[in-house]
Amino acid sequence: MGQSVIPTLELYNLVYLWLQTVATPEKVPTKIGSSAKDFVMVLTYA
Repeated sequence: MGQSVIPTLELYNLVYLWLQTVATPEKVPTKIGSSAKDFVMVLTYA
């Protein structure tokens, strides 16, 4: 979301924070074996 995070923040806490910023998540129908490109969270480190 373009915000800096504490370097020692554990991944599960980052996911929790990210989920709190998303409006009501919509369910996306998918099938086993389909592409996961719509479910990837891009993390960048500096």
